[in-house]
Amino acid sequence: MKALYDKAFYFIYDTSLVLSRPGLRLSKHEKRLVISDKEKCLEEIPFFRITSITLSKGISLTTDMLMSLSEKEIEVVFVDGIGRPFGSFIGTAHMRSARLRRAQYAAFNLSKGIYLARVFAEAKIRNQVKLLQYFTRNEPDEEVGTIIIQLKEILETLENFASDAAESARSSIMGYEGHAARIYWNAVSRLLEDKAEFNGRTGRGAIDSVNSCLNYGYAILYGEVWRAILRVGLDPYAGFLHSDRDGNLSLVYDLTEEFRQPLVDRAIISTFRRKWKPELDSEGRLSIVSRKHILDLVKENLDRENYSVTRLIAAQAKSLADYFIDKGVYQPLKRRWW
Repeated sequence: MKALYDKAFYFIYDTSLVLSRPGLRLSKHEKRLVISDKEKCLEEIPFFRITSITLSKGISLTTDMLMSLSEKEIEVVFVDGIGRPFGSFIGTAHMRSARLRRAQYAAFNLSKGIYLARVFAEAKIRNQVKLLQYFTRNEPDEEVGTIIIQLKEILETLENFASDAAESARSSIMGYEGHAARIYWNAVSRLLEDKAEFNGRTGRGAIDSVNSCLNYGYAILYGEVWRAILRVGLDPYAGFLHSDRDGNLSLVYDLTEEFRQPLVDRAIISTFRRKWKPELDSEGRLSIVSRKHILDLVKENLDRENYSVTRLIAAQAKSLADYFIDKGVYQPLKRRWW
């Protein structure tokens, strides 16, 4: 689905509103959401077109607006300067399922929790294999080919993995996932050789252009997954593969794994292989122009011609919630992305 609106200060894809310019203000007028700059009204959008809102730093909204958003069950996610979520607002309607939350927490030390940790890792590695195959299908590379074989071996080991001890099982699964990640990024470095400087994956604090772009793309994806998890009533901080550090959005990172390669890695690697060079500011951060370019790349993947990936993410979150209360078995997406 194409963007309904696409302007310098905001855009809408599917039913998600994203505002990025500091100084904007959100308020309501009758059944419409109002975007204004100081006293000047820039746009009015009917509430029925919106299911979620993402706000960058420096944007304000009124308490009347928050009340309306709560009543209409519209989530708000607040993101920092690089697009990484740091907070959210959600109405009480999504917080009423005590049974679901109890089941989610209980699953951590049960076979369900081990199963989820394993299938999240499997989904990520399977997509890593597919992406490397995609980039080498017309240009075979011996080094990348060797890494693909190694990733398949790790994947086979995971698929046959069995353990009843939750803590040791999770540690083993993380070990396999970590090893796969290291050699996958070695393959990416090979794919970008002579096209961009990339010496390995760096998360927070990255100063090179490739990692900065990956981080920004992932931040967009985190926001989508976070909203989907909140909407079905799950705790975004209680994951199964990623660690439970305070403030760590473990379940968001878990569910994101099956979407990283098809939605972000493919777009970022492809654009760098075409020798695109992003603009960086004096502190080594992506410029506004470069952020918009990455946003467009990810948005293009989120708005596929025949289906909405945003809705697929929502469906996966719903499937995960159902799994906790014994309404089916959770299965990562195995859609053909390439």
